[in-house]
Amino acid sequence: MSQIDEVARYSFAGGEALLYKEIGKALEYILNQTKIFCVHITTNATIIPDESLIPFMQHPKFYLAISDYGNLRQQAALFEFCYKHSIKYHFHEQQEWIPMEWVSHGRSKDELKKQFSNCTAGKNCHTVYDGRLYHCGQMAAMAAAGMIQPNQFNSLDITGEGDIFEFFAQDYQEACDMCNFGIDGLPLVPAGEQENGKLERSPFIVVPRSELEKRKAWEKELTEGNKWLEQQYLSYKAKYERLNPMRELLRRFKR
Repeated sequence: MSQIDEVARYSFAGGEALLYKEIGKALEYILNQTKIFCVHITTNATIIPDESLIPFMQHPKFYLAISDYGNLRQQAALFEFCYKHSIKYHFHEQQEWIPMEWVSHGRSKDELKKQFSNCTAGKNCHTVYDGRLYHCGQMAAMAAAGMIQPNQFNSLDITGEGDIFEFFAQDYQEACDMCNFGIDGLPLVPAGEQENGKLERSPFIVVPRSELEKRKAWEKELTEGNKWLEQQYLSYKAKYERLNPMRELLRRFKR
């Protein structure tokens, strides 16, 4: 944390983060960091959180992000858990996925630049894995699977080596060739469909009538938060572009 100024939103993503045995310790540590303003866990509603997590989930900075896998009974049970313990949550209803296949698509550099520019994951889902910062969770997962080798172009050493402005000013990544995020026109897949019937997918969703207005207000706050993140990204990029000519002069001077 000594290398970080501030974090607008910290996410425990997955897989299923509630399966992690040390999630309580991790939550306690992250929630106690004053540099982190918002914390959430993404879950598919197949697991009810352990009671030991309730005090952490009641923290003002915390909310639960629930993905819509269509499993109505489990969703209702998790909503009831949240209401009972006054835990904020956001429900991603009618969620659909981009079909993902980690194979090379042979995209050109210009195509990768367009894809990278369109990709929201590369702007809002920066991921730390094994001591390095990646543009998104997909790239971190590729590194974990040994499909890409970490280097100064695709990731940043969080111990402080490297230039964070230069890193976030990049306009494409070669690893994007193995990903479909940011590609227009792909058919979307309903979340959980690949489970082949293991999850009971309901045609309905659970929406408590008494909470509709609160829920709409909360979703508006999240939307404004995403806009703020986008502005921050553009601000950092613009700052780097302004500094770039000066950096080049300094490099020449050092030579």
